Amino acid sequence: MVDTIWSEAQRQLRGALVAKDFEFWVAPLRASRWEADELTLEVGSQFARDWIGREYIALIERAVGLAAGRDARVRLVVNRQLAGAIPERRVE
Repeated sequence: MVDTIWSEAQRQLRGALVAKDFEFWVAPLRASRWEADELTLEVGSQFARDWIGREYIALIERAVGLAAGRDARVRLVVNRQLAGAIPERRVE
């Protein structure tokens, strides 16, 4: 179920975000658990967790809720094994 919800949410997010933002911030996220209407997503660094939490969490929660068919929350956790997937900082 976790993969189905996250795949559908990603499909919605791909349409809602500029392609480079989706690829940089959302595509590398890994769904690890769905429990009590909360999706846990793993990120590669604390910086990425904080940035996504600040800039995209409301949009991600809305997409996950639509995919799940009910209100849902998203929890971001750091998984250092994904560190190569999301850079430590974004250079503009």
